[in-house]
Amino acid sequence: MRIADLAGRRVAVWGYGREGKAALAALRMRLPTLRPTLFCNEAEARAISDLDCVTTPPTAADLAAFDVVIKSPGISVYKPEILEAQHNGTRFTSGTALW
Repeated sequence: MRIADLAGRRVAVWGYGREGKAALAALRMRLPTLRPTLFCNEAEARAISDLDCVTTPPTAADLAAFDVVIKSPGISVYKPEILEAQHNGTRFTSGTALW
């Protein structure tokens, strides 16, 4: 999956570390009309004014609301909520994989 493949899709970024920030910067540059949702902690959300932020840990239903979730590398692909969301059609990728 490439950044261009995200156009017109419901996208979330899960994690606001280095890779999450880089993914958001790339999305803003390449797809300026895309408005991804960010799953992050409360302190990070207070510093962000231009995104919809969710500060509670996402459930499978939360993740399944998106076509694609760009997850940070520290989030295991074996988490039950990821496996269930995948079963319901959500695709997961990483910022690195978008390049």
